[in-house]
This record gives sequence, structure tokens and C-alpha cells, in this order.
Amino acid sequence: VVVLGEASPDSISRKTRLEIRSSRPGFLHWAVNGWKLPAKAHQVEGTRVSEDGSALQVPFSSSEKGKAFIAAIGPFQDSEGEVNLTAGYEDGSWESEAKTIRLS
Repeated sequence: VVVLGEASPDSISRKTRLEIRSSRPGFLHWAVNGWKLPAKAHQVEGTRVSEDGSALQVPFSSSEKGKAFIAAIGPFQDSEGEVNLTAGYEDGSWESEAKTIRLS
């Protein structure tokens, strides 16, 4: 589990389904291998490609009665060496720090 705004793991297994949690509504903005568009297989329901075509955007689902917002991605392909992620929020702001997690 990656909680935005907190420390995250340096690496995870490619076989992992990664859960990203936020305290704010919005979407997960993510890519692989230095902000390159992930494979089409990763496009779950509700996913859209970013305007610049470099990332996928997955809406957060509300849980815990609106106290947490969650998106899940993965497992990942052998050609994917890292996951790059950040979040965009309903108020138009972005998470202040992007994260990179290595895949092994």
C-alpha cells in the first residue's frame, strides 16, 4: 500500500497489485519506466489517458465513508522496471511529490 504524502516502498514485486491511498478525492496519475504510457492491459474501467499521452489516470474510489480514496494498479509486465505516480485532485491541485517505485 502506498499512502500519498507518506513514505513509500523503494521496490515491489511485479506480481503485486499496488493499492494507492489518498485522503482527498481525485485521480491517480501514473506511468512506467520514466513516465512512459503503460500497456493497454492496465486500463481498468474508468481509466483515461492523460492529455499529453504520457500517463494513465485512474479515478480514486471512495471508501471508509469518504475518509479515504483508493486506486489499485498492477500486476505489472516484465518490460516494466518502475512505476511512476502522483495524484491530481478535484480542486485542480496536484500531489506535491511524485513517487517512483522499482519493480523486481
